[in-house]
Amino acid sequence: AEELCADAIVKGYRNSVDYEYELKMAKYNEEHNPNAKTVLLEAKENLSSVSSTNVRTAIADNTAFDGYLPPTVAKKIQEILLLRKN
Repeated sequence: AEELCADAIVKGYRNSVDYEYELKMAKYNEEHNPNAKTVLLEAKENLSSVSSTNVRTAIADNTAFDGYLPPTVAKKIQEILLLRKN
């Protein structure tokens, strides 16, 4: 955040375990860069089971992953994967 001159760090959480972890990270971030505040956003119920691990696994297994991501992000990842194949 400091290198980017960012004044906010936005993180998401899916459940109470994620929330507790992110609170600890927010405290660490505040101690190391008090200019950047951490904002925690709760995941929508239908996305509470989605994780970066799920997305990476789907990509590695060459299965559909677009339901896990916003359309623009899924499209960009698909473009990157096509470039790697060529």
